[in-house]
Amino acid sequence: MTTALPTSVNSTNAGFASAFKHGGTTERHADSLACIAIIASTTLADVFEKAEQLGLPKAGPYNHMLDSDFLAKVLTGLPNINWLPLSGSTVPTHHNCQAAA
Repeated sequence: MTTALPTSVNSTNAGFASAFKHGGTTERHADSLACIAIIASTTLADVFEKAEQLGLPKAGPYNHMLDSDFLAKVLTGLPNINWLPLSGSTVPTHHNCQAAA
């Protein structure tokens, strides 16, 4: 059975508020870190500071360091991030990241 697609959409964004605020990047190598800033509702400067504490060089390129483990450590090491991984996840919790860093 096929369903005909509508020819027009009658929706609006009135009243919509995004859960995330825009966070721009300052250079071409900071896209992953800018995503963390958006998710954590913090500044890109705060994310860079935490990443540098964990061994990120002050000048890029540093895409060779930005794997999932490093990004998880940065994210969970930021203030106001207090979450636990989903059941079965291997992503470290906030306290484990701090101990490992």
